[in-house]
Amino acid sequence: MEVLDSDALTAPLIAQGLLNRNPEPYQPQVKAEEPRCSITADDRFQGVVVGPWRTLRFIRSAGYAALSLRLLSLWTVATRLGASQRRLRHQATPSHEALRHAVGAYTALRPLVFTAQDRCLHDSLALMHFLAGEQIAATWVLGVATGPFCAHAWVQRAGVVLNDQHEHVLRYEPILTV
Repeated sequence: MEVLDSDALTAPLIAQGLLNRNPEPYQPQVKAEEPRCSITADDRFQGVVVGPWRTLRFIRSAGYAALSLRLLSLWTVATRLGASQRRLRHQATPSHEALRHAVGAYTALRPLVFTAQDRCLHDSLALMHFLAGEQIAATWVLGVATGPFCAHAWVQRAGVVLNDQHEHVLRYEPILTV
């Protein structure tokens, strides 16, 4: 019987950032409130101004999210996002209108670059970076469901789901919140 060398097996995964030797589990800095409502499609687009700066911010956010997910481990992405969100959480709370306008601009621009269908991780990370550019803190949530197993990512702020429907995300158990 051949004995497997666990260090030899895990070394390539550690080098790729897929495994972490850190013995401490990730401790979320923020607990996500249970989703209780969503920004509706009508609310997202009513009176929203996109403008050139928001367009550039969107392109930068979508590109940064794509590169981060391709080149970095999920641990590194979450750690970096957590650091930027901690800085934003010390600022004044944005008005509901400012939040609605920012999410509306993002939602209006998204179909020009990618679709959110089957890309929830990229969509949510891009939205987080877009909102950070607007000086708005939010919570990035990754959740899982069983029967059959599936995973999902979304963004929320104070129990308001920003890029999905709250009825949909309630099916998932959050396993990572940033």
